[in-house]
Amino acid sequence: MKKGVLNSQQRAWITRRLKAKVNVENNEVTPQKIESFLKARPQTTEFIRTILSNLNLTNSELAVKLGKNEKIAKMFRTYAITSVLGKQKYSTGKKVKVKQKIATVDYKSDGKSMVRKAILKLLLESKSNVGIVPTLPFDFDFEKELIEIPALKGLYFNGYEYAYNKDKGTQCKNHFRTQIQMLENDKELAKRIIMRYQNINDVLTFGGENQYAHIFADYCGNFSTNKDAIEYILKNNLIKKGGLLWITLNTRSTNGDKNLKEVLPNFVEKIGGANYKIEKINGEKVYNYKGSKSGKGAPTLAIAVRRIK
Repeated sequence: MKKGVLNSQQRAWITRRLKAKVNVENNEVTPQKIESFLKARPQTTEFIRTILSNLNLTNSELAVKLGKNEKIAKMFRTYAITSVLGKQKYSTGKKVKVKQKIATVDYKSDGKSMVRKAILKLLLESKSNVGIVPTLPFDFDFEKELIEIPALKGLYFNGYEYAYNKDKGTQCKNHFRTQIQMLENDKELAKRIIMRYQNINDVLTFGGENQYAHIFADYCGNFSTNKDAIEYILKNNLIKKGGLLWITLNTRSTNGDKNLKEVLPNFVEKIGGANYKIEKINGEKVYNYKGSKSGKGAPTLAIAVRRIK
């Protein structure tokens, strides 16, 4: 069966299910809309294709089909449906009102520009440039650059914004609204990226093998906070062969690791084994730079890891 095409039995099941089930997005989803969505987005992962081909199943039945728990089946069913309806960039399926933009930390720096140039070069050398890229886009500077490059036209981005502590809640929600407004004003970018107000690690730690073309884990946070997610990504080979895992962390640590420049590559090599290699950035396995020109950002390091097996 060709990608993006449902067989007659699947179409009938979906139609019956949508008519019999309690409203799924007010029954706006139809087999025709699913087919159109899949044809327009050939990079859609097999995980999401499986969900869209089995909307006739209950969440518990779908969980068995996916090999996941019911909570994950329900979450990704909602994600898949709202994606088909073109509402996913709003996370809740509803337009959000944009509040006045508030001041945020300036994350631009010469070091950041150096890292992005290195990552771009590594992307252009990759054979994994068709598919989904989870990303933490902040102001979309890098994503805007990538969508202009013909060789990377097969990449589509799932962007995440989230408050990782209570003090940042209002700031992050307002910035998410700003991001939505930016997409409203940039239709070409909006065609290539979907935004969700969600912790990226909550999504990544339920991913499956070969699910993503690349992962931009541009955390700029602590290693201890993201260690489990990084380990899960590597152990479960979430990235396709040839794909990149780009990790950005600050050098502050809450778990006793004093020399993250040594700890991080050792951790990656231990967990990833022969399946991965560390690509050098500006001649270094781990590249250190200032977090921002303003001096407000924490000292930061970046590492690029390629899956080779």
